[in-house]
Amino acid sequence: MGYCALTDMQVVILAGGLATRLGHVTKDRPKSLVRVQGKPFLEYQLDLLRRAGIRNIVLCVGHLGRQIERYFGDGKEHGLDPLQL
Repeated sequence: MGYCALTDMQVVILAGGLATRLGHVTKDRPKSLVRVQGKPFLEYQLDLLRRAGIRNIVLCVGHLGRQIERYFGDGKEHGLDPLQL
């Protein structure tokens, strides 16, 4: 098995569930945009990946996915390669 640098990896994040167990918290927003200490949960994940040198990220969105797209845009503002949605 050969060596693969983290910068060569592509990460896929599933961010499209209905989040029914979160009830009223996710009534009008996707679970990945629920704020935890002032920023969306998904932003923490993307920050960790960016700091690890991973820039190629695919977000699989579904329920209220347009909100995720509007918030993160193309990803460049967050120091990532263009996000694939």
